[in-house]
Amino acid sequence: MTSESPSLYYDNYNFPPESYQIKRPSPGAPKLAAHVRSLVEEAGFASAGNPQREFDHGAFIPLKLSFPDADIPTTQLSILENLDPEDHIRLGAALTSLRNESV
Repeated sequence: MTSESPSLYYDNYNFPPESYQIKRPSPGAPKLAAHVRSLVEEAGFASAGNPQREFDHGAFIPLKLSFPDADIPTTQLSILENLDPEDHIRLGAALTSLRNESV
């Protein structure tokens, strides 16, 4: 997700109608996304940026509850297609340096 101001993707189905009215204008973090991509690629994972990708409900609902002012630039990283737990652990390890960067 590389957009400056991503919108919301309502990827949930059969929820109450009001759940599709939720709004959360949140700033994107394209520079952070590029940095994350470099870390992921250094760890041997393929990566691609997507300026059209929107926040899905798995990201925007926890963010809305945790940071209701929506004033923190945010990016979203997809899970790996293979769903392999060990690969996801390696992916997380590749991102640990972000802790020292206040991310």
